Amino acid sequence: MFFYLVFFSIIFILAFFVKNKWSDGLIVVLLLFFSMFRGMNVGIDTAHYLADFSQRELDLSSFSVYSSEFIFIGFERLCIALNLSTQYVIYFFSIITFYFLVKSSQRFNVSVSLVCLFYVLFDYYTLSLNIARQFAAASILLYAYSYLQYIDRRRFCFFLFVILASGFHIVSFVFIVLYFVRYINITPNNKWFFVVFCFAFYIFCFIWVNKLMQPIINLLSIYNQYSDYLSQTEEMQVTSSTILFNTCIFLINIIVFVQLQKRGANKNLINLFLVSILIYTLFINLYGNFGRIKYSIGIINVVCYAYFFDRNRFSRNKLVMITAIMIVYGYILIYGLSVNSYGQIPYYLNFSFLQ
Repeated sequence: MFFYLVFFSIIFILAFFVKNKWSDGLIVVLLLFFSMFRGMNVGIDTAHYLADFSQRELDLSSFSVYSSEFIFIGFERLCIALNLSTQYVIYFFSIITFYFLVKSSQRFNVSVSLVCLFYVLFDYYTLSLNIARQFAAASILLYAYSYLQYIDRRRFCFFLFVILASGFHIVSFVFIVLYFVRYINITPNNKWFFVVFCFAFYIFCFIWVNKLMQPIINLLSIYNQYSDYLSQTEEMQVTSSTILFNTCIFLINIIVFVQLQKRGANKNLINLFLVSILIYTLFINLYGNFGRIKYSIGIINVVCYAYFFDRNRFSRNKLVMITAIMIVYGYILIYGLSVNSYGQIPYYLNFSFLQ
C-alpha cells in the first residue's frame, strides 16, 4: 500500500504543479516502467497471460474471444519463433497502452501529464495491471476517437484503429458504432436538455438497470466468451455509501460536461463524454466481467478532465473541483487497494529478461 500511495503522490505533484515536457516524459516513463516490469502476481490476470502462452490459435472465422484477436496471438507466435520470454507479452501490452495514451493526448491537444494523472486517479492504471489486454485495446480506441474530430477523409482512420484495437480485445469492435456520435448536436440552447436526460437516466438505472442490460448482453452473446456474461454479472447491493459515491461521481461528471460545452471544447469530445457518462450510469449497480466494457468508452474521461484543468488550474473553482475529485476518486482508489481488489499488493519488480 505504501508504495502505491507514494507513487501516486509523485504523479499528482508532477502533473498538477509542474507544467513542462520534462514532467510529461518522467510521468510516462514511471508509469511504463512499473507496468512493464511488474511481478507475475501483480495483477490477477498477469499470471494467466503467461500461463496460457502458446496455447491459443488464430481462427478469424470463429467468434471465440481469443481466436480472432490476430495481434495478440500474432505477437505470441512471434515470441515463440524468436524464443523470447513469455514476459515480453506484458512488455508489449504496456508499451502499446502508453504509446497510444500519449499519442491520444497529443492529438486532442491536452497535457500528457494531466491525462496520465487522471488515468491513475480513475483507477485505470491499477486495472491495467490486471486486465492489460483490455486497456491496451482501450488506449487504441482512445486514439481512434481522436479522428472523429475531423471532417475530411482522416475521420475514416477511426475504423482502422477500431479494427486494430479488436486485434487485442475482440469486444472493441462493438465501439465502431461510436462513429455516429459525430451527429449529436449539443448547443448552448439544448445542453440542459441533455443534462436533465442524464439525471433521469441515472435514476432509471438505479431502479431498472437489469432489464435495461438484457438486450445488450444478448447482442454480445454472439461471442463465445461473452455468452455467459449474464450469469457473471451481478447487481450490487445498494447502500448509503454506494449511493453517495456514485452520485458524487455523476455530479462531478455533469459539472465537467457543462463546463466543457461552455468553454467551446471539441464537439466530438463533448459527445463522447456524454456517451461515457450514460454508459457508466448504465453500469452503476452492476459488477462482474461484463462491466469491463465500460472502460473502452470511459477512457475518454481522462482527456475530458485534462482539457478541463488545462487552463487556470489554480483558480478557486478549479481548486475546489480538484479537491472534490481527489477526495471521491482517491477514496475509491485507496479502498480498492486496501481490500486488494486486483491482486497487486505487495508490488514487486520482475527483471526476468536479464536472466
